[in-house]
Amino acid sequence: NLSQEVPFTVHNGFISSRKLSLLGTDTKLNLALEGNVEGSKFATTLNGELGLQAISMLTPIIRRAKGTANIESSFKGSIDDFRMTGRVLIQDGNLIIKGISPGIEDLEGKILLAGNRIRVERLQGSLGQGKVNFDGGINLYLNRLPEFSLGVNLQDNRIRFEPLNIAEVERGRLTFLGDKTPYTLGGKIKMRKTLFRQNFDLKKKGLRNAKYLPQEATAASSLYALRIEALADSGMFVQNDLIDAEFKGGVLLQNTFEFPRITGNAELIRGKLLFRSIPFELDHAVIKQTNPEDLNPWFSLGGAASVSNYKVTIFANGYSDDPKISLGSSPPLPQEDVLSLLAFGYIERKDASIRSDDTNAVTYTEVGSILLDQLRLNKDLKSRGLNVRVTPVVVEREANIIRPRTVPESALPKIQVQTQVVKNVDATLGTSVGSAQSEFCDMNVVYHLSDKVSIQSVYEQEPGTDAGETRTSVGGDLKFRWGFK
Repeated sequence: NLSQEVPFTVHNGFISSRKLSLLGTDTKLNLALEGNVEGSKFATTLNGELGLQAISMLTPIIRRAKGTANIESSFKGSIDDFRMTGRVLIQDGNLIIKGISPGIEDLEGKILLAGNRIRVERLQGSLGQGKVNFDGGINLYLNRLPEFSLGVNLQDNRIRFEPLNIAEVERGRLTFLGDKTPYTLGGKIKMRKTLFRQNFDLKKKGLRNAKYLPQEATAASSLYALRIEALADSGMFVQNDLIDAEFKGGVLLQNTFEFPRITGNAELIRGKLLFRSIPFELDHAVIKQTNPEDLNPWFSLGGAASVSNYKVTIFANGYSDDPKISLGSSPPLPQEDVLSLLAFGYIERKDASIRSDDTNAVTYTEVGSILLDQLRLNKDLKSRGLNVRVTPVVVEREANIIRPRTVPESALPKIQVQTQVVKNVDATLGTSVGSAQSEFCDMNVVYHLSDKVSIQSVYEQEPGTDAGETRTSVGGDLKFRWGFK
């Protein structure tokens, strides 16, 4: 705000004001200016105290700021030939940077103005229980964008930014460079410890992005672009529902703090893969994230666990949304028995009249249900109106109709997806997996006329007698329901 009315004198294109006072929160500035209207010549003095919250209006990187800057300065020249003299003393500064917590506290230092350059003489503070200090400067122009050559030195900092829960910096140097947007914020950081606790998101991009979220700012339209390389000889911890392990490696952080993109690689030091309550001691693990646009790393890992006097081994590789997994045991067991050990902790006893395929299907069914819950896919799908179940389906043989148990029956796991199409209308779609020759699929649509009356239409497709033959059937039911006390 202006503290009082300000008189201006204008004569032959020359404008001047001897006294102009600006007041605000932590701000009291006195400004005197004179010069030609076309900017060919001017002279200005600016003295007083400026609240640092004004910085948040100049750059979107700073979300909030507190503290004061004591200014003694003068500006002379023209729009094409700009010169400054003076100094700025910063006291009790506090800066909140977008995408990072906590902010920079206890910021104090001195900035010198000389020529067209703003030079950081001494500026330091604390960041996440550690030290941070600034150097370098800014070349300021009135006819084009400023040129930045600022440096930031970090030591013993403990900060947080997505997707990391904790990032402990041993030491590092970042620079903010460039003469046009997007400026580059980059450098190298030696990490002491990082902690990642998020569960791996196996959903596709279409489910990952909400419809009404603001569009992501790209580097081309942003003030700055990140290129920060973080290196760790150890201390990269991943702790979630699937893995508890320590890695070493490097990560490249790109794009912006608001919308970070990550590439990098990691190699196992020690750790465990968790399946229900069974920990697999990992003997090797490698993770590579090469696509910054999609958090879908390639991995390879192997390990072993002791279950009921058996040593069960696991080897898995591929991308996180399409892993390839193989299991083994010592002493050797059939695959369905290994799965039974993992699902139930024991080997299911088989009756002579039951085919091994039946127990295989039931065991795969149980393991499928467990994985749906462990990976939290069911929870995510339910929030979108979908319910997924894994159930067994038995393949019946026509010969058994005439002479029971003449031909062994077999079983397959079947995935069912249930959802509400519109109000009072539910739909269920099911399909078997694991056999192209014995593929079952069905679809039910239920229309609830009331709480007691519903109409159900049924479509079923199952394999026929001859190879490649399928049989389809369509039916309908009218259902009534009564309750008795």
